[in-house]
Amino acid sequence: NVYRMGYTGKNIRAVTLDTGVYLHPDLRQNVVGFLDFVAMKRACYDDNGHGTHVAGILAGNGKSGRGLYSGMAPEAQIFAVKVLNQRGGGKIRDVINGIRYVLLKQKEMKIRIVNISIGTLPHKKDPEDELFLFWVERLWDAGLVVVTAAGNKGPKEGSVTIPGNSRKVITVGA
Repeated sequence: NVYRMGYTGKNIRAVTLDTGVYLHPDLRQNVVGFLDFVAMKRACYDDNGHGTHVAGILAGNGKSGRGLYSGMAPEAQIFAVKVLNQRGGGKIRDVINGIRYVLLKQKEMKIRIVNISIGTLPHKKDPEDELFLFWVERLWDAGLVVVTAAGNKGPKEGSVTIPGNSRKVITVGA
């Protein structure tokens, strides 16, 4: 068990670019910040649930389920950046603004990991998607570990969407 080996996420700060975060009892103590590029609200919220789901997989402590359902790194710190709306969709511009914020604050906030569970729709050489990919790759170039979604179009050849198709990120599919 990796937890017994000491790998719990302690002193690791991860940013989630998603639909926000609800302060669930299993996450409350791990959420160290929140920024909203969609509605510019100050208090933590998640009007979709996906961002909270992702944060729970990453850093939920599992206490409400007596430890049965803890996250991968239950002692990691989460800084949630809301870039997606209540339907789980959004504007590439908001995601890029979230990425630019992370790059600006990376050292000051000691950010190590960025999770982007976002995939674009399949387009043919869309300039906005290419710009999105450029900014995602800047995160990696800045020394951050970047984890992205494969998208929801698979599992067939060529179905991994931007930014998951980048060679500079860790792409996860289910």
